[in-house]
Amino acid sequence: MHKDTNMNHSLAGSVSPTWLGRALVSARPGIRKRGLVLAAVLGLAGVILLLSSLFLTTRPAHITGYVISAKTKEPISDAMVAVESNVPYEDEAFGSYVRTDREGKFAAETKGSKIAIRVWKPGYAMNGIFLNYSFTLSEHQTTIELRQLEHTNLVAVHDDFFDLRAGAGFSFVLGQVVDGSSSDADLVIDRDSADKTSIMVESQGEGGVIFQPSNDSINFANAREAPPSGYQKRVSLQFSSSKPIPGFLFVRARDGKRYAKLTFGISTITGPEGARLSFDDPSRFTWAYQPDGSRILETGPTKNSFPFSAFGIDEKSIAGPYVRPRN
Repeated sequence: MHKDTNMNHSLAGSVSPTWLGRALVSARPGIRKRGLVLAAVLGLAGVILLLSSLFLTTRPAHITGYVISAKTKEPISDAMVAVESNVPYEDEAFGSYVRTDREGKFAAETKGSKIAIRVWKPGYAMNGIFLNYSFTLSEHQTTIELRQLEHTNLVAVHDDFFDLRAGAGFSFVLGQVVDGSSSDADLVIDRDSADKTSIMVESQGEGGVIFQPSNDSINFANAREAPPSGYQKRVSLQFSSSKPIPGFLFVRARDGKRYAKLTFGISTITGPEGARLSFDDPSRFTWAYQPDGSRILETGPTKNSFPFSAFGIDEKSIAGPYVRPRN
């Protein structure tokens, strides 16, 4: 039986040297000779690929660039820039943590085949890009725009694990899973009878729910405002790893006056009869709730999305702090 936590997986085929050797030994002389040449070529190609991979992950990447205002295109000074590799090397965390100068310029160095650049300054929304390493990346220059925050009533991002059972409810006021029949439940989460790998999320009271697919322009982190309309009583969410649809929920609370955004995960198990949902493991919930009655859901960066400690900053001191999971 196979358990999946909804991560995307990819499998790459490979040629077994042992299998290839046995095949060559049993082949006719002419075929064996051509096969040996092929094996030598494949072996050389493998060595080249290995050396290239090691070269790409150990060769320093010198990243320079500018941070500017998304609105005025003027340089932003003293912005914090984290340039990190997504591929650790020899258990070392290669990364540079720098600030922009008066002209909005920064210079950093890191290593790895995939590089993440994240930029933030108080009063602005965090932004960043991902770069795949290439030989030209050894001297790469980029420009990153920061959007000035439009609201001061930022909401906190909460993250916690809960023991979830089919038919359970979730309360944004309490910030926890509750009984599905509770008067505090804003949502009830249950199995979808039409699909073993889907769940049905049903709003309670005068509430509503919208499933928002994530794309290049909107995701959970940068969703600034809940929609004014378009809410449904219930939505079905697919959790099969074979056809995942990344996204999150906009939620109107049961009183019909307050709003939130929510994302959560449920494990699936693949057995002889196919895939099905599993409620055996704790489910991770991430949400942001606006208690003041507005639809503003702008959040600050969290300790999981920006390395505050590298800049000597306590994440508790910023607006819209990340709220640690309970033990």
